Amino acid sequence: MRCLALAVLLSALAPTLAAGAASAGEAPDYAPLKLYDGAWKARFADSKGAPQVVTIANSCARVGVNFACQQSVDGAPGGTTLFLPGAARGQWRTRRVSPTGEAGGEAGALTIEGPVWTFLDQEKTAAGVAWTRNINRFSGPDRIHFEIAASSDGKTWTPGLAGDEVRVQP
Repeated sequence: MRCLALAVLLSALAPTLAAGAASAGEAPDYAPLKLYDGAWKARFADSKGAPQVVTIANSCARVGVNFACQQSVDGAPGGTTLFLPGAARGQWRTRRVSPTGEAGGEAGALTIEGPVWTFLDQEKTAAGVAWTRNINRFSGPDRIHFEIAASSDGKTWTPGLAGDEVRVQP
């Protein structure tokens, strides 16, 4: 059932989004997305300030004109993020699919500007819209500093989780 939900989602969204990238006259650049593939050690402080270390494993591949990364944390399978080409190079629409195949809510956006990647997501809530921004700053292919912030208006951000990821060499 999960595979069917993923296949339906990909087939429904791919032609529209691929046409947007094609109309801009540029083919999508998959090279930056391939950086996520592999195993990473993430170090951060939890909400109480206690240091945490987790192992993140990303299994990433191109799927037609799209790209997908299935993630596990400390060996537990997690969700899959789909990256669908946007209207210009460095712009992607993102869609998270839970381990159970759920893909509710609005699609997110990823903007890649050199080593700085900005993920922007919004979720409708009873109080309006909740925004999440995740900024990843790459220091070469094996190091990422991440900062996650929240907002109720998409303009004023409250810092949240921040930390560093280092690629684990096989």
